Parts: sequence; structure tokens; C-alpha cells
Amino acid sequence: MKRLILSILFAIACSPAYADITSNLIRHYTANDTANDATGNVNLTLSGSPTYVDSQSGLGKAFHFVASSSQRAEGGNITLTDFTVAFWGRMHGSWTSYGHYLAFDNFNATPRDNINFRMTNTSNDLTNVVFECGANGTGGSTTVNMGSGELSNWHHFALVRSGTTVTPYIDGVSQSTITVGSGSRTFSNFRIGCQYFSGANGRYSNSDVDEVRVYDAAKSGSDITELYNYRESSGTVSQVIISQ
Repeated sequence: MKRLILSILFAIACSPAYADITSNLIRHYTANDTANDATGNVNLTLSGSPTYVDSQSGLGKAFHFVASSSQRAEGGNITLTDFTVAFWGRMHGSWTSYGHYLAFDNFNATPRDNINFRMTNTSNDLTNVVFECGANGTGGSTTVNMGSGELSNWHHFALVRSGTTVTPYIDGVSQSTITVGSGSRTFSNFRIGCQYFSGANGRYSNSDVDEVRVYDAAKSGSDITELYNYRESSGTVSQVIISQ
């Protein structure tokens, strides 16, 4: 009996850990010719008639936004404490400064809270991407040099908040963290393809956006790696074994 118990304990200790990209998922926009939320919670409202292009994996579609047509997707408000926001994106064509992939922005709130993935204030900058996050009046940003013209290619972006620390990720790799205020906040004016700014939609981008996921929890680094490695094919979710 003792030998059996030891064998079971050894098997448990040696069992591989799996990344998890399904728990705490509260919004999922696949963009496969639809603006519906795959979780069934909040469907997007499309404005300006955005279209669809082939996705980053070549399996399915992605949103295609054109700035000159004020194209965007709107998803209302969301209340979050710890969270993860992740998606695939690339830029196409030219645009003015501050073009946004995706934004939650309480611009008219006091204090202002935001979750933004955007370009710099330099027009047609395909080199640098900016992550912004603020909560309860405290926040900041991280700017990452991707290499000349690199933002015209597909990349996976994520922001993970755990307590007062927000970690940006690019293609599964963590970047410099941002410190924010504590507690739960309602992030309003969720937009894809632009930002709600100064009481109106603006800062549009020529962008393609795919596989937008929002979680009401801080996903682990291995989970973010799984999201980066994951490709939607048969509708099943792959599992990545995390070495121990």
C-alpha cells in the first residue's frame, strides 16, 4: 500500500501542467464573418461598414478597418479588476497619429481609466506600438520598438493586470510593466479600430484585428504563450504542455 501511495504521488508530481485559455473568458470575438461574441455575452455593433480579410492563421477571417471611412466596432462597457485583453493585429495603409487597434476609455470619467493598444503620435509609424493602462487615476504606458515596418505584419498583443501591475506582451514575450491604481473599475466605450476620445469616436486606424479575447482574471505567462501559439482550425482548443 505504501508503495502504491508513493507511486501515485510521484505520478501527480510529474504530471505536465497545461496552459488554460478558456477559464474566465467573458468576451471572444473571432471575427469569422461575424461581430458576435462567441461567449454569448456582448455582441459588437459595427459602424462605417468594416469588412473582413483572411485571418493571421489563414483559417477564418479578421476585422478589416479603414480610417477614412470611420470604421469601428463598439462593445459597450465592462467592469474589471484583474483582467487579460488579448488579440492579433496588424496595420495597413497610412493613417494620422494615435491610430488605435483597440481601446477601453473612460475619457469623461474622473478619474480617467483606460486600456489602449495604439500607434505613437507620429503619422505612419509602423515601428512602435504603445500599450496604455490606467485605473483609479494611476497609470502609464509602455512603448515598444518592433523594428522598421514590423507593424504591417501580424503580431499577438496582450495586457494582463494583476493587482496594481499591468504586463504587456508581444508574441508571447512580456514587456516593461505599468503600475495602476487598485480596485475594480468600469471601463467604458470599448472600441476596436478607433478610440472614444473627447466625447466622440476618433483616432481611427487602418488595421486588421483578429481573435479578440477579454478575461476577468490575470492569465499566466504560459496562458499568453498558448494564445500566441494557438491557431483556430477545427474549433478545438489545443493544449500546450508546460515543462517542469
